[in-house]
Amino acid sequence: MKRLRWFAAAAASMVLPVQAGSLTLAGLLDGDDGTSIDLSGRFAVTEAWSLGAGVGRSASGQDGQGFSGSDLSASTDIAVGAFYAHASANRWKDSGQLRSTALHGTLGWVSASGLSLAALAADRAIRVTYAITVLGRERERQLDIDATGLGGEVSYFGEEPWTASLRFLDYDYGSGVARVRAVLDSADIRRFPRLQRLVGSVATRAIGAPDRELALTLGRQFARHSLTLEGQQQRDVLSGEETISLGLTLGWDASAQWHIDTTVGMTDDDVAGTVPWFGLALTLGRIR
Repeated sequence: MKRLRWFAAAAASMVLPVQAGSLTLAGLLDGDDGTSIDLSGRFAVTEAWSLGAGVGRSASGQDGQGFSGSDLSASTDIAVGAFYAHASANRWKDSGQLRSTALHGTLGWVSASGLSLAALAADRAIRVTYAITVLGRERERQLDIDATGLGGEVSYFGEEPWTASLRFLDYDYGSGVARVRAVLDSADIRRFPRLQRLVGSVATRAIGAPDRELALTLGRQFARHSLTLEGQQQRDVLSGEETISLGLTLGWDASAQWHIDTTVGMTDDDVAGTVPWFGLALTLGRIR
């Protein structure tokens, strides 16, 4: 809870109004020592084009042997008539076990009624650092895992108070998974990071190695509040274990400039069981 109080104090120090963009400070804690802290901003270049960037740090603490690393991200959004596009890049680096780079792209169309159809594409590149024994001495080695994901999204954001979306992504890892499994079966291996811990923690799942992703979102808008229920299912490519997560977010327009999102939820998988989590995000500005 000390981290959450720090989030609020840091956000409260941002007293200058943002006229052409937004600044968001977000934090998340789970019941298994998982944490994430992110500071991100968006700037409207024109009415149809915006740019975003962010920095953060996240950790997965399952069984006391998790990951911790920092990340950088950048994104852009553009709308032309009924068509829109989104592209983003994220780079996450652990202190010595792995490095993850993720690219995402969206190309969509929205009707006058608010119904939207979009094609999704993703690329993941993970470099793993592990240790084996060679001639009686421990040696470090590196292994690269690359994946391409394709999917789609159907959503509705009309004038009615209800919103909904359904998103699906399926990944192809090629021969990378077979190479990882061959290393794991080696009798000489001394240290290899458990990548499924990343997917299993809500704080680090965005940088893991999922085989597939399925997400369903349902929202209700009010005058100054909103409620959003999201369910997500991911399957880890190495272990085949499935992670199911449910979260409920309460949004509140505290003023013309301030917006607050409070999220509670739980994640369930075969490794850690059921783990509760809590998130808080403070946004200053007009773009959200």
